[in-house]
Amino acid sequence: MIREEGLDAIWDGRYYSGSDLVRCASAGCSGCSACCHFTSDTIILDPLDVMRLEKASGSSFLELLEADRIQLSVTDGLILPHIRMKETPSGGEGGCPWLTEEGRCGIHAYRPDLCRLFPLGRVWNEDGTFRYILQKDACVRPGKSKVEVNKWLGLTTKEKVEDDRIFHERWHGLLVKMRRKMALLETDQQRSALSLYLLRNFYERRWIADEARFYRQFSIRCNQAGDGLEGV
Repeated sequence: MIREEGLDAIWDGRYYSGSDLVRCASAGCSGCSACCHFTSDTIILDPLDVMRLEKASGSSFLELLEADRIQLSVTDGLILPHIRMKETPSGGEGGCPWLTEEGRCGIHAYRPDLCRLFPLGRVWNEDGTFRYILQKDACVRPGKSKVEVNKWLGLTTKEKVEDDRIFHERWHGLLVKMRRKMALLETDQQRSALSLYLLRNFYERRWIADEARFYRQFSIRCNQAGDGLEGV
């Protein structure tokens, strides 16, 4: 998601690589679920997130929509899914739908990328590569310790690091191309068709619930979409 505010409002002033140490480890977050509340529509889901959620829940993307676990909204000009927060009896936000009564993540091994990152974030360079930042004051838990960024993200091998990098750079690049094409389209019908293409081919179409095979599937679909956008 593209942020409108400047980085100075949210970061600690440093860029990090995957091999850097950053003070964000919070002892398993025991007794705290503050970051699982009041996030509104900010937990935007990418195709890998959806594959993991389908695997964790045994439900399809469309079934998750019908169950109000996820919701669609316009994000930076494109229709994309995000986690739908539960509502309290008074109509306020009641937390993530996968949060247990004990205040723990019920799908921790399959949680979305933005949840894995927190309190880190990605910032994108003009060449389509990214760096990490630490969002200052985002995590309220005191006494955090240092951890390697890749370890924090669960990227325990060189292969996982590389797969993760390629996926996020390709997905970001595709969304950039989609937004550029969207800006050139003349009618709402054309813009709607482009958004539906993205939803149907990268979210509604089921992914094989295996990460290694997912990356291969994603590469094929990404190539097909990229070919259709060439010359725009």
